[in-house]
Amino acid sequence: MPGREHKIELIVLSAVDICVIALSLHLAFLARQQLYVNVFDVRTGAMTFTILTYIMSFYIFDVNNVREKVLSISYLSRYIVAISFATVIVVVIFYSFPPWKLGRGLALINMSFITLLCFLSRLLLQPLHSRTSTPRRILIVVLGQCMKELVEGKLDNKCKEKVINIPNWADGEYIRPIQKEDNWFAKEHSLVDKTVVLHSGNMGLGHQLETVIEAAEMLKAEDIVFLFIGDGGKRTKLERMVSERGLGNVMFLPYQPYRDLPYSISCSDITVVALEKGIEGICVPCKLYAFMATGRPVIGLLGQQSETARVIDASGCGYRFDQDDVEGFANAVLYLHKNKTEAKSMGMRAREYFDRNFTRQRISRQYYELLKGLERP
Repeated sequence: MPGREHKIELIVLSAVDICVIALSLHLAFLARQQLYVNVFDVRTGAMTFTILTYIMSFYIFDVNNVREKVLSISYLSRYIVAISFATVIVVVIFYSFPPWKLGRGLALINMSFITLLCFLSRLLLQPLHSRTSTPRRILIVVLGQCMKELVEGKLDNKCKEKVINIPNWADGEYIRPIQKEDNWFAKEHSLVDKTVVLHSGNMGLGHQLETVIEAAEMLKAEDIVFLFIGDGGKRTKLERMVSERGLGNVMFLPYQPYRDLPYSISCSDITVVALEKGIEGICVPCKLYAFMATGRPVIGLLGQQSETARVIDASGCGYRFDQDDVEGFANAVLYLHKNKTEAKSMGMRAREYFDRNFTRQRISRQYYELLKGLERP
C-alpha cells in the first residue's frame, strides 16, 4: 500500500492535472497555437534531462481519442512540476503556430502560460519538497537566425545574450539519397519515370501551398507530378482547387509510417518548402533538413529573411521565390525538369551542406557543449 506522503503527492498531482487541463483549454480557444519545448534540468551538477515534450493548447484538438487528450495534458503537468524545482532551464522553441491577429505577441502569451503553470505547481508542491537557494537561470534556444532576431526583439539588452541559435537536424544515416529506380515507394505509385515535385508534412494554415497548385495548372502539359504527402488545415482547400481545375497531375497521399519515410520523401526529384507571409521567425520548417538529406534540390516559397531562404542561398541547393510568384516557381520547376544534370548538382550540394551542418551528431554536440557549460563546478 502506498504511504501517506505518496497519496498526498498523487492527490496534488491530480489537482495540478485539472488546473493544466482547464488552462490549456482556455488558451486553446483564445490563441489556437502550438509550441514544442524541450526543457533540460541540469541541477546538482549532473546533466540529467527533464524533457517537456509538449506545451500544447491546440494539440489536444488534434487527438481524436479522449483518453489520449487527458493523458497528454496529464504528462504535461508532471513535467511542469519537474521544471518548477529546476535551478537551470533551457527552453528550446521548436515551432509555434499563431493566429494571424496575435502575430508576434505569441511569445508573450506562451511564456506567461508557462510561468503561470510553474507558479501553480511550485505553490502546490512547496510543502513536499525542499527548495535549493541556488538562483534560477534561463536560456532560450531558437532554431534559426530569423527566430533569434524575433525573440531578441522582445528582450532587453542584458537578456539578449541568453538567446542561442542551434538549428534543427535530421537523421542522415536513416534518411539518405535513394535512386528512384531502387525505390519501392516510387515504383508502387508509378513515379519512377515522372519528375516528382514533393511537399511532405503538414499542410497547415501557415504553409503557402496554393501557389504550387496554380503552378501545376500552368505545367499540366508536362510530364511532371505534384505530390502532396500528409494532412492539415489546408488539405481540403487544396483538393478542392485541384478538383475545380480538373488537374490530373496532382496527387495526395496520407502521412506515411515513419519506417517508410526515407522512401516516401526520396521518391521526389524536387522538394518544396512553403510558408505564408509574415511568420518568418515564428516557424522554421524542419522538413528542410530531411529534404536536404535525400540529396534533392529545394524550392522555397517564403520570405527572403526566413531561415530556409538563408540555407538555400548559403548551400546553393535550390531557389527561393516570393509566396505569390507562381510564374517564377513554375519556371524553376520546368527548368529542373528539363535540366537533370543541374538538378542532380543541386541535390549533391544539398546533401553536402547537410552533412556539414545539420546531422544529428553535429547538433547533439552543440547541445552537449551548451549543457556542459551550464554544469555547476
